[in-house]
Amino acid sequence: LRGYPQWVSFKITNLGPDTLVVRNSVLPWGKWYKYPNKGIDGSSPGGVTIASGATSPTPPFAACGRENSPSGTEGTFDLYAKEIKVATIYFDCPYIGSNKLSVQYACNTCVVQLPSFSTSGPLGDLVIKVVALVNLEAEA
Repeated sequence: LRGYPQWVSFKITNLGPDTLVVRNSVLPWGKWYKYPNKGIDGSSPGGVTIASGATSPTPPFAACGRENSPSGTEGTFDLYAKEIKVATIYFDCPYIGSNKLSVQYACNTCVVQLPSFSTSGPLGDLVIKVVALVNLEAEA
């Protein structure tokens, strides 16, 4: 099971007025899997939508290290609203070392709130809160 204990799942709470879309999901390490079964490979979450006022998707999109591999998972994904990139999220859940979760980019009229997370073991089930006011961004 080596890499399987290093995992993360994501739900997004959309507190803004427009639908959010996950795009450009990249995993340099690990694999996407069908939550909660790490043994079933999943597809990239690109195209997942989160309606205004919703927390989704259900089940969440998730990544883990590979079976029988001493590696964890690392990746990024973008969130878009109205064809405007509003945020880039970075995550790293290594086999050895400290976990990381960060906002690599947020638009000028966006707020991204990351949850608290463990610096060791799995990153676990995470809910990221996003407020994106893209009409203001387009005018800025």
